Amino acid sequence: MAKSTDRDAIVPRTARADRLSKVDSGVRVLQVPSLAFPDARRIVDKATRAAVATDPDNVITRWNDESATLLGFTAREVVGRNLQEVIRARDTFGNPLCHHHCAFHSMVRAGAAPENFELDLFTMNEDKIRVAVSVVVVLGPMADEYSLVYLMTPIRRRRRADEAIERVLAERAPVGRTPTGAEERGRRHQPRLTSRQKEVLALMVLGRNSMEMADEMGVSVNTVRSHVQAVLKALQVSNRLEAVSRALKERIL
Repeated sequence: MAKSTDRDAIVPRTARADRLSKVDSGVRVLQVPSLAFPDARRIVDKATRAAVATDPDNVITRWNDESATLLGFTAREVVGRNLQEVIRARDTFGNPLCHHHCAFHSMVRAGAAPENFELDLFTMNEDKIRVAVSVVVVLGPMADEYSLVYLMTPIRRRRRADEAIERVLAERAPVGRTPTGAEERGRRHQPRLTSRQKEVLALMVLGRNSMEMADEMGVSVNTVRSHVQAVLKALQVSNRLEAVSRALKERIL
């Protein structure tokens, strides 16, 4: 009969014998069906977007059909391989991720969950694509037994934002027009805006609201609002109308 204590360790009936040996002798072992813990494979299989599961060593354990469509690799070609070797992920600044996706696994071991983020991946045909990534942490019966499920959505809406910027640049001044002195001064003292802030400013010139900008840029509304505030501060104006007015008068874009 198991010793009665105040602590329980829940272990699936399908657990290996060596898992039980890791449980403290002062803990009562309760055997329950394995369905007590989520199955990363089922999550991947039922996902409606590209999904891949990895183990704590960043080795691919599941790869769905949507991932095959997005990246060109079949499950047979990638299961058992290191995820980073397959997708060659880079952050939005172009820096390659750690071979074992160290940051993500360190967060899980520390009891935290990774936030949503964007990555640039390479397909089997060497095409670079940007995806929005959500990470689902699937815990196992022991602290060092877990899976990471990467849910990936391609960001194609960014192209519309790029096209919007091109329209603004094309329409900002008639061909052959001579800039005024004020415009020349504006050029000499233009604020320094990041490419993302210029993208937001261009969409503001086109009259987009925060929701529309978020949709076209493939980001959250809160992220758009943060960029808008940064633009207002850089332009030293108090609202969007003033920002648009200065952008047009001084040909900032």
